[in-house]
Amino acid sequence: MQKRKKIYALSKNKPHLWGHIAAGAAVGLAAASLLFAGAAFVMCKVDIPPQMHTAISTTLVSLAIVPAALVIAFLEGERGMLCGLLTGFGFFAVIWVVAFWGMQSEITTITGIKGMAMLLAGTVGGLIGMMLKERRRKIH
Repeated sequence: MQKRKKIYALSKNKPHLWGHIAAGAAVGLAAASLLFAGAAFVMCKVDIPPQMHTAISTTLVSLAIVPAALVIAFLEGERGMLCGLLTGFGFFAVIWVVAFWGMQSEITTITGIKGMAMLLAGTVGGLIGMMLKERRRKIH
C-alpha cells in the first residue's frame, strides 16, 4: 500500500500569521505616530540639545515596538518572545533601509545600540503579550 501525502492546508477558521503581523504593524505605527507627535509638541515648547535627538528618537521607537510586539504575540498565542524579537528586527530593518536610502549607510556603534534596544523592546512586548494570552486562557 502506498502512503498518502499529507496535504497541509491553511485553516479557514484560524486567522493567518500575515493578519497578525498587519495588526501589530498598524498598532506599532499608530503608537509611533502618537509618541512622535507628543515629542514634537514638547520639543516646540522646550529647548532640547541636538545631541539628545538620537537618544530620544531611539527611545520613542523602542516604546512603539512594545505594543506592536504585544499585539502580535497576543494574537498568535504562543512563541511570544520569537514574535516580539522578529517585530523588533522588522522595525529596525525598515528604519535601517530608510537611513541607507538617505545616504547614512555607515554602520556604527550607535546603529548596534539602536538595534539592540529595538530587539529588546520587541522581546519584552512579545513576552508580555504571551503572558496576557496565557492569563486569559486560565480565566476562561
